[in-house]
Formats: sequence, structure tokens, C-alpha cells
Amino acid sequence: MAFRRMDKRALWTRWRPLAVPSLFFLGVLYYEELFLKLYCFGGVSLPGAFFTLLFSIPVALVMGLLCRAGGRRGPEVLAVLTILLSTWMGSQAIYYHLFKTFLTLFSLTKMTMVAGAFGDMAVGEILLNWFPVLMVAIPAVLALVFRGRLCPAAPRERRALLRGLLLAAGVQLISMGLVLLCGGGVLSLRYIYFQAAVPVLEVQNFGMMTQTQLEVRRVLFG
Repeated sequence: MAFRRMDKRALWTRWRPLAVPSLFFLGVLYYEELFLKLYCFGGVSLPGAFFTLLFSIPVALVMGLLCRAGGRRGPEVLAVLTILLSTWMGSQAIYYHLFKTFLTLFSLTKMTMVAGAFGDMAVGEILLNWFPVLMVAIPAVLALVFRGRLCPAAPRERRALLRGLLLAAGVQLISMGLVLLCGGGVLSLRYIYFQAAVPVLEVQNFGMMTQTQLEVRRVLFG
């Protein structure tokens, strides 16, 4: 029994510098994804909740790896990543309230159009829609206050970083494999993920971060 306890402690000690920030990012991602769905669509479907959680795991692991790779600057990296994530989610909530669609990377390439349509109303809309801004800002405040505890100091280990990266890639491939099994007809989950290119449906079923990843893939590869 004593050997098992020591073995568990050693295992936790080895994975703690990656596990703690990754679990924090997973909680932040899932919380903000669900809030965005509720705020924009008024509800969350069971498949949408499941796949959003599943696809959030690799993103959380990668963010945890970035904190781990930061070494002593890891707490600052955690705070910055959380602020960027909350800013992106809050911007999407306000943008959807204005235009009933989401701000995509493709539309960001048309910066003049976006600035003309959104810039003049941005400040007023942020003040009017203070509730979603406040809700997505909570994780950023927690990250700033508890960043030292959430990202414990640890030396950089290439093997640990590689193991974490492989784990993230494995979860991503499993998630995509499950989507492949979800029908092949029009508006099936498989069609929406691999072919549809409809941001609203992608956010509803897979989450904003997955929609952003799909948009990056479309911008880079067409």
C-alpha cells in the first residue's frame, strides 16, 4: 500500500505542472463555450455539449504546454492566454448580438469592412452588453489572482512536453474519429465539421475554438 501511495505521488508530481494549468484551461474553455451557446442560441444540445467538451481537451492541453514551456514565466503566460481567450469569447458574443453571425478569420482579412461595420458601435455595445463581458471576464480575473498556484514552477522537460503534445494530438484524432461516425447526410455532424463551412452550426455543435480551428484550416488550405 505504501509503495502504491508513493507511486501515485510520484506520478502526480511528474504530471502536476501540466495537469493543473490544463485542467484550469479546460474549465475556462468549457464554461465560456457553454455561456456563449446559451447567450447566443438560448440553449445547448446534448451532442453540442459533448463534442464541445471533447474538442476543448486538446486546446486546454496545448495551452497548458505553453505555460509549462514558459518555465518561470509560466504564471504570466497563463494569465495572458486566459485574457486573450476571454477577449475572443466576449468579442464573439457582442459581434453575434450585432450581426447574428460570428467574427471569423476570413472576415478579419477584410479589416476595413469589419472596422466600418463594428468599430463605431463597439464601445456602445460593450457598455450595453455588460453582462456577457462580465461573465467571460471572470476567468481572466481568477487567472490574474491565482496564476502562481495554477501554474506551479517546474523545470522545462522536453519529454514531458512531447508526451503532452502527443496526448493532445491523440484526443484530437479520437474526437475527429467520433465525428466521422456521426452520419453522412446534409447537416449531419460529419458534414458540418468537414464540409459545410457554416460558422453558426460549427459553434453550436463543436464550440467556438473548434470553429476557429476550422476557419484557420480553410484560410490556409481553401
